[in-house]
Amino acid sequence: SSCWSADSHTVPGRTVFSLPEALCRSGVRCVLACLWPVHDAFALTFMRRFYELAFDMPADQALRAVQSECRARAGCFTTTEAIDPAEPIMWAGFVVYGAPVRLQAVLNPHPPPRDTSRALRAPR
Repeated sequence: SSCWSADSHTVPGRTVFSLPEALCRSGVRCVLACLWPVHDAFALTFMRRFYELAFDMPADQALRAVQSECRARAGCFTTTEAIDPAEPIMWAGFVVYGAPVRLQAVLNPHPPPRDTSRALRAPR
């Protein structure tokens, strides 16, 4: 998570440029970004919960579920002296860009070639 990660900038000769746009153009299928700064401890809890859910349901549904938990102060979202998770300023800035897909654990699909020049050899 990064504050302002969903912010966009106008570049001369081009309409809009943003981190989510750049990531989607480079092949990333789904991006969760934030429109404004959010308390660090809250963002960490929010992102952890989002990723727990996003492996079982599409990202847009996971985001909606986490935001609903925040509004209800349910699950891991409880009120502290500095944070009230029900306040929209805390949860409403998170947005999903791209295809609302389920996240997948990605193992390296293209492992580097094995270096056989250093293969262990039996002593002579």
